[in-house]
Amino acid sequence: RGGRRAQQPVSRARSTPLHQGIRSTRAERSTALRPPLGRPEQRSSTRPDEAASGCPQSVAPPAGVRVSVPLFPSPRDVAIRHDAWVGALPLPYSGSAYCAEVDSFRRSFPEHVWEREKRKMPDRLDWRQGDCDLVRSTVDALLRAIPDQEVVVSHSDVLDYTPGRMLGWHQDNMSATKSPPQLLTIVVTLFAEGSHHTQWCPIDRDAKALGTPRPPGQCGAGQICVFGVGCNNVLAHRAWAATGRRVVLVLFCTSAAVAREMEAVGLVSEMSMKDWYRPEYA
Repeated sequence: RGGRRAQQPVSRARSTPLHQGIRSTRAERSTALRPPLGRPEQRSSTRPDEAASGCPQSVAPPAGVRVSVPLFPSPRDVAIRHDAWVGALPLPYSGSAYCAEVDSFRRSFPEHVWEREKRKMPDRLDWRQGDCDLVRSTVDALLRAIPDQEVVVSHSDVLDYTPGRMLGWHQDNMSATKSPPQLLTIVVTLFAEGSHHTQWCPIDRDAKALGTPRPPGQCGAGQICVFGVGCNNVLAHRAWAATGRRVVLVLFCTSAAVAREMEAVGLVSEMSMKDWYRPEYA
């Protein structure tokens, strides 16, 4: 999704090969994320640069964090439904703690931050390359809460929205055949203060253009949104910040359970942005 990226290497980054994925199967749910979080008493909660600057300090996550996701859609619903499922996720940490961790990541790992202010798009952070233990712990807890989904996270970003930033009309690049495959997207709002919106719009296949947008929805902290190929085939979406700040965790995932449901009904990814996108949709 583009942007400016610094080039200087930093030896502290903890790189996890993306093809290894993040798994939620029962057998592997205790090692769903790498590197291990370790016991809280073994980890420092403050970076030296944070203590010197007086910036908000992140905290080390406690072991065994758990979350629940009431009414999470079944693999069949994820695969075939023609709209996104939106629910509430009780976040294990405060919004200010997530923001402090994101801000610390920006200072410590600038080469993994795509700053997109000139393009009026949210900044994108490749959080898996550095010290984001709260985000990592939250993802781990979420996947352990939905083991029957057999979710594997192929790639993940944190998006940082500030006033005037918009991710314009788009579809996700879903496909069962690309490497790694993507069959569903999970979006979690970690922090929201001010006015933030997501909007969906039907794709007119005959006109190869967008139809009439649906009314926008307000985004709040703890909101979780899930959609699969059935939704992605018929709807485009966009998100923007009017005021304040919104920090969003995006998980681009595959799932053996969802793949089986798609195969059972013959569902494939049918639409891509090249079929309908126009410059005025930016």
